Amino acid sequence: MTKPSKLSLVLVCTLAGAVVLIGGRPAASQRQVRTPPVRTPVVRPPVARERNPEEQPEDPYAHTGVLVEAFVVQVDLAALYEMGVSPLGQEPHAVSVENILECLKDRDKATVVTGAKAVGSHRSEQGRVRQSETTYRPRTKAVNTNQGPRNTVEYRAYENGQTFAVWPTVLSENTVVLRYEFSYSGSGVRGKQQSHSEVPPDGVSWTWDGPASANVGEPTIVGAAQDESRAIFLILTAHIAGRT
Repeated sequence: MTKPSKLSLVLVCTLAGAVVLIGGRPAASQRQVRTPPVRTPVVRPPVARERNPEEQPEDPYAHTGVLVEAFVVQVDLAALYEMGVSPLGQEPHAVSVENILECLKDRDKATVVTGAKAVGSHRSEQGRVRQSETTYRPRTKAVNTNQGPRNTVEYRAYENGQTFAVWPTVLSENTVVLRYEFSYSGSGVRGKQQSHSEVPPDGVSWTWDGPASANVGEPTIVGAAQDESRAIFLILTAHIAGRT
């Protein structure tokens, strides 16, 4: 028997290796099919975007001026009672602007003591006005001279003054909110003739302050004071004055 050549041995080994490799792989029908994993989409909440201050809506009433008129009115209580007004302000016969306007038709029943006007800007600028006047009253005084006692006349000054300040806020074309301060002090009541006697005049003073809501163009009673015979009312009237 002849010995196989080296070339034959190499060929046999190569074929055997190929058979082993082929036999080690599974058939196509036996392969496992891998299903790709199903990924659930992640829903992320929207990121809140910071609001730019420059994007804020403009105030429609910015730089709007408001003219406010203040009136102090003195009314005879008897005239109000004749109209059925309750002395304690009980509804439905509490005093109203209409009652005061009706009394003002007769100067013996009511009179406007003083008034002031000021213009303020919506939510930004204060309106303020101050008024003062001086009343001089004569006073006789005895002075000793070389010729003996002698009467001389000197004058004493009495100050009348009022201050009105208002800060308006426009809510709509028909409604405003007013923060106000009003004060008056003086000698006697204006509107009445003052005697020039040597007796010092009676001093009066009123002060009101606070917030008030008012309809544009409609007088509103915001303060009052009274004694046994008269009532003193502070009445405010607001008007839209346009852009400032």
